[in-house]
Amino acid sequence: MINFADLNKAEDNINHLKKLRDDLIKSTQYFNDIGARITWCKTVYNTIPEKQQEFLDAIEDPIVQAISFSASTFDFQQASGATGSFYAASIEAKKIIKSYGHVHYDLINQYNALNSAEELIERIINDLNTLRPNLAEFKPQAVLLAAKEAYVKWKAGIITNSILAGEIRAFQDIFNGMLHRARLDTYPEIKSKDESWPKMAEALAKNGGGCLKQLKSIQGKEDSIHLDFTNIFKQTKSVTKEEMDELFKDYIQQVYSILKLIDEELIK
Repeated sequence: MINFADLNKAEDNINHLKKLRDDLIKSTQYFNDIGARITWCKTVYNTIPEKQQEFLDAIEDPIVQAISFSASTFDFQQASGATGSFYAASIEAKKIIKSYGHVHYDLINQYNALNSAEELIERIINDLNTLRPNLAEFKPQAVLLAAKEAYVKWKAGIITNSILAGEIRAFQDIFNGMLHRARLDTYPEIKSKDESWPKMAEALAKNGGGCLKQLKSIQGKEDSIHLDFTNIFKQTKSVTKEEMDELFKDYIQQVYSILKLIDEELIK
């Protein structure tokens, strides 16, 4: 026989299933992203047999996250964090492929074709539109939109590598400043004004799933890309159109990864 407590249990179970349904629907885009990247990873694994273990080591965290998905514990944050982890892991994975020069560059092109830079920029802008007021003051959407417009002009040959580098570096500086402000808001007792990437990661990363590890790992690529953008902007470094395109796409993918690795509740 049931009792009144069973009514509450039944209600709780239905509410859990409804939330699971909603989280699964919201996560569809993330599932599509993850699935496409797993397929790409399998292609890379089979194409470069001598680097198989090194490649698997690079993508271990997001694969473990995907395996751990369970209907009983799943929520939207897990899908978001796993997606960010996949994008971050791809940085190291692509580095392995690039070590061969242009021999396997078709694999890089396959990866970049999964999402256009313009599509990811629109996703990033949608995320930035939800920022709380003191972070929205940085106006990162407007600066990123200007960089997107510059990218379109650059592809058409209207502007130079230098101008495009200046536009995207301007966004990079503002975006990083915004992340530092979010870190200070999370721990208002912090008096240090240094913009420490590891400390920012520790303050803002999602809990579990290797998100903190992946967010910290981005620092090296972040510093390298910023230096490249600076030198190209100042015209002390020359790159081909193909190289500039790759730098721009890498950075946009990196920004998207960062936004998925951090706890959204700390910036909204």
